[in-house]
Formats: sequence, C-alpha cells, structure tokens
Amino acid sequence: MRDDGVGLAFAFGRRVFLPKAVVTIRADRGGAVVMVRQRRLGYPLTDGLLERRRLELRAVLVEHGFTVV
Repeated sequence: MRDDGVGLAFAFGRRVFLPKAVVTIRADRGGAVVMVRQRRLGYPLTDGLLERRRLELRAVLVEHGFTVV
C-alpha cells in the first residue's frame, strides 16, 4: 500500500497497481477487500495477520486517504 494506491501481488509473480482514485476498500468482520470501481471486481487484502487487526488496518487506510466503507 502506498499513498497513491494499492499494489497487489498474485500467484506466479503477477503484480498489479491500482491507483487510489479507482478503488474503494470494504473493511468488515470478514477482512478487507479492494473493490475496483466500474469493474465490479474485488481482491482480498490479506497476509494472514490483517484479519485479527482489522480495526488497525481500517485506521491506516483512512489515514492514507482511501475510501473505506
């Protein structure tokens, strides 16, 4: 995560950068998901630790200016 967007890493080495202007982050009890506007796609944000610290994750995302719903 950077101030200007979110970088995602996928299996087999694929990486995608999503600018902050095109994403909304949905954070709830099930974890956090990056939702790409205008595509109806969602990518889970997880590293195995975030699920237990979701309130901290939400605070960091808001602090960095992301739209969190």
